[in-house]
Amino acid sequence: GLPGRVWASKKPNWISDVTLNYNFPRRQLAMKIGLKSAVAIPIIADNKVVAVLDFLTYEVKVEDEKLIELISAIASQLGIVFKRKQAENLLIESEGKLKNIMESVPVGIAVTNPEGKVIEINSTVIKMLGYDSREEFIKIPVINHYNNLEDRGQFIRLLQENSAVKDFEVQFKRKDGTLILCSINSMVQDTERGVEFINTYNDITERKRLEAQVCQSQKIE
Repeated sequence: GLPGRVWASKKPNWISDVTLNYNFPRRQLAMKIGLKSAVAIPIIADNKVVAVLDFLTYEVKVEDEKLIELISAIASQLGIVFKRKQAENLLIESEGKLKNIMESVPVGIAVTNPEGKVIEINSTVIKMLGYDSREEFIKIPVINHYNNLEDRGQFIRLLQENSAVKDFEVQFKRKDGTLILCSINSMVQDTERGVEFINTYNDITERKRLEAQVCQSQKIE
């Protein structure tokens, strides 16, 4: 039909009288309800047709190049809107997949900025530090979780010098004040929002306790 031909050709198509056009699949219906002229304009984004604007009238209209140009200009703007919307949808979809991945892994993951603001966080980190919700956690600057503020300064310096930090051990304060020992791996990433740190956290408190017990036992032996 008309929309299909326009979609395939990527060009506008004007039919002055659809009741006389045997290529118009709904010619009989058009005759019944009194439709006459039809014009279809492609909406194009990235050289691909994403939609077709289809207009029909009750009067016979001869082809009007200026009108086609006007509608085509509107269609080109709609193409930009379609493209932006598609990009937004893809971004939402990718962010959704990223969040699912973050929640499925057994390690703590957080995205922060150099000022210590939490941008993204998974539930593992929230539970690790004894908080009840993401909303509660992100209100607190990262530095407040450090038991020793000098560790935070050293961590930032290492990232600035190397763009990555591996197995950095630090004591964190939980919400109830108890301390845990964490191993951090981090890398620097440039984003549209600016520089961000992608961090993973492993609670090694129990492992270190067992290692100390083994060491003590070996000393006794």
